[in-house]
Amino acid sequence: MSPNSATTLGIEDLQAAVLHPRPTPYAGTLILVRVDDRRHGRRLVRRLIPPLPSAGVGPKRQSWGALALTSEGRRALGVPEESLATFPVEFREEMGARAEILVDADESAPQHLEAPIAGGSRSHGNPRQNGFAKGIRVGRSMVAWLAAVSALIWLLPCDGLAAESLELKFDGMVVARQFMQVAPQVNGAVSRILFVPGQRVAQGDVLFELDADVFKIDVSAAQSELDEARARLSLAADEAARQAQLMEHNATPVARAKQTAIEVEIARAAVARKQSALARAELALSHTRVVAPISGTVGRPHVAPGAFVDAKADTVLAEIAQLDPILVACYVSYVDRERFFKQAGTSSVPELFRRVTVSLELPSGRTYEHSGVPEFESAEIDRTTNMLTVWAEFSNPDNELVPGLKVRVTAHVSD
Repeated sequence: MSPNSATTLGIEDLQAAVLHPRPTPYAGTLILVRVDDRRHGRRLVRRLIPPLPSAGVGPKRQSWGALALTSEGRRALGVPEESLATFPVEFREEMGARAEILVDADESAPQHLEAPIAGGSRSHGNPRQNGFAKGIRVGRSMVAWLAAVSALIWLLPCDGLAAESLELKFDGMVVARQFMQVAPQVNGAVSRILFVPGQRVAQGDVLFELDADVFKIDVSAAQSELDEARARLSLAADEAARQAQLMEHNATPVARAKQTAIEVEIARAAVARKQSALARAELALSHTRVVAPISGTVGRPHVAPGAFVDAKADTVLAEIAQLDPILVACYVSYVDRERFFKQAGTSSVPELFRRVTVSLELPSGRTYEHSGVPEFESAEIDRTTNMLTVWAEFSNPDNELVPGLKVRVTAHVSD
């Protein structure tokens, strides 16, 4: 709204309180909101507009909400000073400066208002008003003023705030955040299954146990061979030390002393080899406990206890899908992508994603309660659909969103 612009209002553009009086007597709730962040304040106003009834609802409506903005509030929301200057002085003074005109006297006078209502010209309220009769008298005295203010407030959000946002709708499909197949790494018979289908598991939880008897024997044998190799190393080291002493007194051939030193290195290498064999046997034994590679929801087992599984046969024991958080693939045209960039005033994808919020409409028509944020987009356009895919992340604590579910996606970007 600029000093040289004019706007024509229709009945649907006005709040209901402009033309329709409240029931008498009436009771209401006053909610005060201070705007500290312009972007968040504008977003709040946009969300408040849809449920506010317009004057076109008719005089029989018995309840409604109303939205009022102080001059400080309009300024905090970013209404330009040149626009504020076009308002009559009564609007710029605020209600506290017009207490006499508004019949705010006695206990309703601004100096008697309690925090957080009190604030001089910054706010106005009536927390100490007692009795329906007095409330009705005050309300009737404000009818003319209320009509002007309601018209002004309805105009500001509709013409000033909503115009600075862009909202588009897309088709989407729910996909798992991650999907992993659980496979055995050693051969063996399944001895136990330690989960139920649909159970949430954490990374590292044991899902299957394979018969470990053979692997325990291998570990025992490898330990024995390592002990033997260490004993041989000890003997070789003792002999090499004795030969070194004899060499100092020229009591043994040089070749013999060198040979015993080499035998120590050979024995040490044998110990290292046996240590590796033991580690391999222990690793194989640990693989008899098949664990979850990721956190998520596990499906049904594909094997039963007693079944023999072969690690080289690509046997799949079960699948795990990470469903919380979950992703929604949004199919976006390149033209809509450019519109978002223009609205956000940036060519940076990360910066654009920081300004976009996403909501879902489920097949039932209900809006999903958790909003999402875009995370990444495809590297190229699908040649068959001429669309890019943007993946948005949503919280899914109750597994309400399931992979494969088709949804309607609404993306909103503010300036």
